Amino acid sequence: MKKLLILFAFLPILSIAQELPTVPLVDGRVQFENVLEIKGKSAKELYSDVKLMISEIYNSGKGVIDASDDEALFIVVKGSLLFSRARALGTNYDVILDHSLKFQFKDERIKICFSNLILDYPGGVIVPMECVLNDCKGVMKYNEKMRRNTLPTLIKTWDDLLKNISEKLKKTSTDNW
Repeated sequence: MKKLLILFAFLPILSIAQELPTVPLVDGRVQFENVLEIKGKSAKELYSDVKLMISEIYNSGKGVIDASDDEALFIVVKGSLLFSRARALGTNYDVILDHSLKFQFKDERIKICFSNLILDYPGGVIVPMECVLNDCKGVMKYNEKMRRNTLPTLIKTWDDLLKNISEKLKKTSTDNW
């Protein structure tokens, strides 16, 4: 019985000691990268498909495409996504994730880089993702509970974005009307 009581006494400590999920860092900044393979498509075809897909995801491709080059085959998107909905003091509010997406193209492959991640809270509070990991001077302080909620949501946002991009590109590659 004593052993059981001791075990239950340590359970809360063990749950607090859970590690935060790791996010990829490049030069101290949060940056996700992935390469998608789309069989049977040239780099030029993939470039065109991604431009179309950007218009569908962001409702206005011209409004979010920061730079593109159909010779060097790259596209840079600066956009915003709904990151999370939160509730504080009886009020619902949206947190927006401002970001950059860079697409680079080769035959049958697209390299996607998700970076410059900034959380935009209501009231003009702007928090770079690096300040979520390490508190920055003059920026909203994040406690461990907030980090535990924010980092998995960031990883899920990246996974969902990749899945959405992949599905849209595979749909256009098989759309043979």
